[in-house]
Parts: sequence; structure tokens; C-alpha cells
Amino acid sequence: MCFLMGLPEQIYANGENWRFQFGMDWQEKAGRWSYTAAPLRNLRGCWQYVDGRAKLDFAEGARQPVIGAQSAAIWADETGVHYSVGVKNTTAEVWRDVYQWICLDSFLSPETGFRPHFHTSAGWIAYQDIPHIDQHRYFPPPGREAEYDRTLGKRRTPLEFAIDIPAVVAWNIVDEGPLLTCHYSRHAVGIGANQMTPCTDVFLWYGDIAPGEEKTRWGHVWIGPAFLVDFDATLQELVPQWHRRES
Repeated sequence: MCFLMGLPEQIYANGENWRFQFGMDWQEKAGRWSYTAAPLRNLRGCWQYVDGRAKLDFAEGARQPVIGAQSAAIWADETGVHYSVGVKNTTAEVWRDVYQWICLDSFLSPETGFRPHFHTSAGWIAYQDIPHIDQHRYFPPPGREAEYDRTLGKRRTPLEFAIDIPAVVAWNIVDEGPLLTCHYSRHAVGIGANQMTPCTDVFLWYGDIAPGEEKTRWGHVWIGPAFLVDFDATLQELVPQWHRRES
């Protein structure tokens, strides 16, 4: 089984997509991978899609001014995989409505990605059963509707569908039995899934970041043998433990 995670995949601020970044120097210490003080630039116009793949003009990207810094870490323990992503504004201007796209990409293990579910007042609802759903969709967690509407929601046709837990779950039956993945963050402004890749997505919300200010947000992934019908009780036990690891 193999998963890829973008920490982050892309960053958004001031109503713009600043695109994929580069310059991360990942280091490992005691099982924890991290990078710090990676340069953050507005790389709009430096990326192109060539034959369906994203391609960066590194020379042009390196000429763009450094306007901030990023950091990230990922580690695992008995409760799952945990990640953090930090953003620092080193300009003299306030960054408005900052959020980052975190992608848990399971395309190398597709058996775990084609049955995503979101939790509603009626329980776990299959992605494919949502009326008028398309192949890549995300929804606001409770309490983030206003932020979602003015950022992510601008690019999506509204659907009459509301989630009540900031998580997306995918499951399947493999040779060894049931296998379930859960991607969760209480800092999310959007939770989603892409059926084409497949992957599950969390959009971390930072809000406004003042000059010189740095903010960090967290997310969590659980992968294990579980049936969806039994996962509510497991998730209720995991969530408070995950929150305690956010430091």
C-alpha cells in the first residue's frame, strides 16, 4: 500500500492561487519528517500543464520575490498519522483568507479511494449518492460556511448537502478484510474527494495573517481494518486524542 501527501499541495491568499511551491528541505529525526523556513512565493504564471502534468519553470520561479515562509511536519503513532503546516507572512501587507490544500493521494493504492463517504445528520453518505455530484467536490464543515462561500465556494456549484464532521472516509474490502482510511482536520474550511485520482482533500484554514505573523494548522489520517458501520465509535475515541497531539 502506498500513499502520497502534499504538505501542502497549493496555497491560496488574497483571492489568488499561489500555486505549488518548491525549496522544501525535508529532514528526518526520530521517525518525524519535517522542513522549516522554506521560501514562499507567488508562483502564478510559473506553472504550466504539459501533456496533463504540472511543469514548473524553475528559473522563472526563483526570480519571484520571497514573500513568506512555510514549514511542515509529519509523524505517526498508535493513533494514526499526524501532520502540521505552518505559514509565515514576511511582507508589510496583511494576507486575507489564507488556506492550503492538503491532498492524501491514494492513486497507487486505488482500492482505498473509490468509496469516499461524508458524515451527515443521517450518518455516512456515499460520495456517489450525493445528488448532482461531480468527480472532484468539497464541502464546508459546520461553522465554516461563510469562509467557504467566499473562497472555495466561488469555484463550485452549490449543492444542497451538508456535512457535520470535518472528515472524509474511504473504504474497501481487500484480501485481508475491510480497510478504511479517514482524513480529518478541525482546522478545515473544506473537506473533499477526487474520484478520478483518487484522493481525499482537506483545505486548512488560516484566515488573515498579519505582517510578521506565523500560523500553524494540523490534520490527521487513520488507516486500519474497520467496517464503515462501526467507525463512528472509533472516530469518537480518536478525535480527542488527535487534538491533544496538536502542539
